[in-house]
Amino acid sequence: EKVTTHPALKVYFDSGAQALNEKEIYTKDGESLRPDRINLLPEKKVTIIDYKTGVEKETHISQIEKYGTILSQMGFKIEELLLVYINDKIDAIQVKSA
Repeated sequence: EKVTTHPALKVYFDSGAQALNEKEIYTKDGESLRPDRINLLPEKKVTIIDYKTGVEKETHISQIEKYGTILSQMGFKIEELLLVYINDKIDAIQVKSA
């Protein structure tokens, strides 16, 4: 199974999806962050996807929530935060939904 065809994820990879992959963003303090994928939606809404391997960790949730906070401060509306664990099988964990 591939990430791009996973039933819970394929909508984010349709040909019409606008996305930024590993785009560096900076906090107002100058910290550099690099979410794996930011899907751009109408009305300044975004879905942030971060890929992980191994087991779920609290730090993964903290990291993607930080991405969401920074993008919110930049004027975007967070539609979803998704952690995608790529191991023997693919698991999509929804951290936040609008």
